[in-house]
Amino acid sequence: MVIDIIVCVIAIAILILTIFRFIRTKFPYLIIELVVELVGLISLFICLGKGDLKLLGLYITSIILAIVIPIIFYLIEKWVINLNDLYYLIKAKKNKENYKEILIKGLDKNPNSFILNKRLAKYYFENKEFEKAEDIYLKLIDLKPNDINLHVEIANMLYEGENTKQSVELLRMTLDKKPGCLEASKLLGTILYETGECKEAINVLNVALQNNPSCYDLYYMLGMTYTKLNDFNSAEKYYKKAATINGYKDLANLNLGQIELIFRDYDAAEEYFMKTIDCDDDVITANAYLNIAKVKMIRRNIPQAIQYAELAVEIYPKIINKFEKDDTLRIILPKVKMDRAKKNKVVNTKVTETQQETIDHLGKTFEKVEKLTESIPVEEREMEEDEQEQQNELNKK
Repeated sequence: MVIDIIVCVIAIAILILTIFRFIRTKFPYLIIELVVELVGLISLFICLGKGDLKLLGLYITSIILAIVIPIIFYLIEKWVINLNDLYYLIKAKKNKENYKEILIKGLDKNPNSFILNKRLAKYYFENKEFEKAEDIYLKLIDLKPNDINLHVEIANMLYEGENTKQSVELLRMTLDKKPGCLEASKLLGTILYETGECKEAINVLNVALQNNPSCYDLYYMLGMTYTKLNDFNSAEKYYKKAATINGYKDLANLNLGQIELIFRDYDAAEEYFMKTIDCDDDVITANAYLNIAKVKMIRRNIPQAIQYAELAVEIYPKIINKFEKDDTLRIILPKVKMDRAKKNKVVNTKVTETQQETIDHLGKTFEKVEKLTESIPVEEREMEEDEQEQQNELNKK
């Protein structure tokens, strides 16, 4: 009997607390919780009033509804996720047209909700409303000042919003707190690379590499950065490292082939390009075929050059634009058959604009090397190439 009284007192106390919480917060999910508690409490009174052992199952169910479930709800809200936030997240997901308005309504109920603020910031960011996104992200930093991933997200948003200086400052602060942080280092390295501060980018990436020695992104990014500095020996070293780690294997091999073209080691260049032609990415494969065509042109094998050039155009029609810009390939442009029906083919490519710039930079460098040697008599050039091939053979041995 005493236990029954204690159970009833606990159930009533929980119900009263839930009523006060609802009056104070107006959280919609508390209505459901109140209904569950009332059903449980009424069932409990029915069981105690009849005092029948046959109603034991109903008695246990009443305790679960009136006491156990409300306690579970409270613990979930306190330690996992605010149930009000969960309610508005589900509602927003189901109603994409009013997604922003629903999140804002949820924040009216709980202004310091981390997850609702983060979703709203992401919404503004994706819709290019960078100032609004920035305001919310700064609020999120106040809520979770030690969340490194959040700092990187904000830095990326600032960079996308063309606030490069603020982005770099935030990333430097992040790396001061956590030196060598992979995501912060990659983003800062990318920004420094794209703004022309390549030497500083190398320092940042090398520090990250000490803590993440198996990260292919870092090796490939270092390869790209050294390429931009025209330090092709160092670039080759890092591309080779990247090629041993599958992530950027094809891109690395493509760039290695272009570096070998610059070094005029045509056998090695062709070997790297051949390794790349089975790539799943159409842009990389087309570039590989195009460079093989270039090697064939250098070796005066015009028919094979045309065949490989045609394959490149068939795989990725837009690559035809490179023929006009390339002195070696322009000669065969009239003979390259282009499937006009595929001209506007859309290609799902993994190659980023930055990576494509690196590929193009290597191609332009090769063109410069070729132009610089055009004034040398053919016999001398052939002798020089023979010497280079002999030296490469010795190096391989």
